[in-house]
Amino acid sequence: MFKEPSLRRQLVFWLVLPLSTALIFSGLIAYRLALDFVSKAYDRALYDSALDLSRRLLPRSGGLVIDLPPAAADMLENDELDRVYYTVSSDRGDLVIGQRDLPPPPFDPDRRPRYYDGIYGDQPIRLVALRFPYDPDDPQAMALIVVAETLQRRDLLREDILVAVAGSQLVLIVMVSLATYLGVGHGLLPLGRLRRQIEIRSHRDLTPLDEPHTPVEVRPLVQAINELMMRLQRAIAAQQKFIADAAHQLRTPLAGLKTHAELALREQDLDGMRDRVRALILATDRSAHLAHQLLALARAEPEAGATAPMAPIDVNALARKVTSEWVPKAIDRGLDLGAACGDSPLLIQGNAVLIREMLGNLIDNALRYTPAGGRVTVKAGPLDRSAVLSVEDDGPGIAEADRVRVFERFQRLNQIDTQGCGLGLSIVREIADLHAATVDIFSGANDRGTRVSVTFAAVSNEPPPRSA
Repeated sequence: MFKEPSLRRQLVFWLVLPLSTALIFSGLIAYRLALDFVSKAYDRALYDSALDLSRRLLPRSGGLVIDLPPAAADMLENDELDRVYYTVSSDRGDLVIGQRDLPPPPFDPDRRPRYYDGIYGDQPIRLVALRFPYDPDDPQAMALIVVAETLQRRDLLREDILVAVAGSQLVLIVMVSLATYLGVGHGLLPLGRLRRQIEIRSHRDLTPLDEPHTPVEVRPLVQAINELMMRLQRAIAAQQKFIADAAHQLRTPLAGLKTHAELALREQDLDGMRDRVRALILATDRSAHLAHQLLALARAEPEAGATAPMAPIDVNALARKVTSEWVPKAIDRGLDLGAACGDSPLLIQGNAVLIREMLGNLIDNALRYTPAGGRVTVKAGPLDRSAVLSVEDDGPGIAEADRVRVFERFQRLNQIDTQGCGLGLSIVREIADLHAATVDIFSGANDRGTRVSVTFAAVSNEPPPRSA
């Protein structure tokens, strides 16, 4: 019936249900107690009738008689609703007065009243039985007195009590339900105010919501929304800075492309035109490299990388394969590129595409910054319960004071003359963060060059994948 979840409906249901159950049980207990009191009152009236009969017992010549005038018998037997029956018999079983066929007591009565139920004339009746001494000279002479009445008055009173108790409990349930509904609605008003506060906001307004005036139960929700807004502010600011930096970085190579193209058109000499075309190709390569880095950085952003699928990866196999792909470029630059990896699988949980991109950027940076004749080595190996992936070169190195700044976007060290765009290590840091890994920069062997190490938090014990 109700397809959409409703907080008000759930609160009302889980409040009204136990309260209504408690009221119903309370009504049943009250009804049962009232019936017990009524039954005791009517039983007492039966006992009083039996006492009246006992007072009229008289001994006669070794026997028993009862002095019950007709008027007293009529008062005892006649009632507006119920019929009253009685019997008095001697201890020898002789009937003195009353109905002989009344149900006998199922126990041996004594001077205390004993109550029991029976059937007489196809009608249910309530009976009381007791023995009473009738001869002062013979304490052992006892008379059995049994008084019974039908249950008409008891049934009518039972119905009246049931109607009264059920009606009062029903009214209470309705009042409790209404009060709970209104109370829950009043309690949810802060959520409505919070909703209106958010609705009237502009999409550019990311200031925190009003937290001190919200209820304690709603405050964690407001705090979570405010934290989300703060993260959105930081993400938007970083995005705007990235767009501004990217626009600035793209403006220079695009302007260079246009300049080289115009100079090539003006060149009359064939050799000069070739030089201009070579410069144009170089500028195109730089623009393409910058575009590739920008796309890689976009893929490594936390918002995009959070959805990247993770799977077991053999770091040793991946490092060897990626290194082999960069060997031709290293040969073109006159560099020695090699891999130092183990033969057994070294497994981590990660995204193969992003880790390939990260390792490619580390190798590309090393090849760009290492002078001809230098050496670049890719290493992979275990460290305690971690896996370390590193790229080491014997280039000019990075000063310790600059090892934090180089991870910022579009940062290029002045002392290094390279055609890079300053995004390589930023991409490495973003991808490492997505894999809960740490990136550190050290000096190379013999304090020469640079070693960039990525340490993954844990090594997986899953079987290695079939392909890297």
